[in-house]
Amino acid sequence: VDEDGEGAGGDADEDVDLLTKFIVFLKERKVTALEDAAAEFGLRAADAVARVQALEGMGHVTGVIDDRGKFIYISNSELDAVAKFVQKKGRVSISALAQESNKLIDLTPRKLEADEAEEGDAAEEPTGDAAS
Repeated sequence: VDEDGEGAGGDADEDVDLLTKFIVFLKERKVTALEDAAAEFGLRAADAVARVQALEGMGHVTGVIDDRGKFIYISNSELDAVAKFVQKKGRVSISALAQESNKLIDLTPRKLEADEAEEGDAAEEPTGDAAS
């Protein structure tokens, strides 16, 4: 324990805080050029892509990375709305799914409320595991 009363865990807390900021950054922007995210957080573009993929794998964010290197964040409620559409319609063409998804998925950047920032995309706090 150092003079401030913190042990060696201080760096881990900073990593979790930075990871939480990265997640909020993606959620608020909705459509994020991963190159911009990399610049904002002092990462290489390839590291930003790897971080987003790791966060998706852990369930902290959901979305898609398009062919131009943009991550499109899709909230659980938006995914549920798309799933309900497919269940209601049954068999759906790709064009009909794309058209309905454009209606159901809001791509407008916005400031998250405190409860949305901690939204249950994953039940637990992010760990530093995806920070590499």
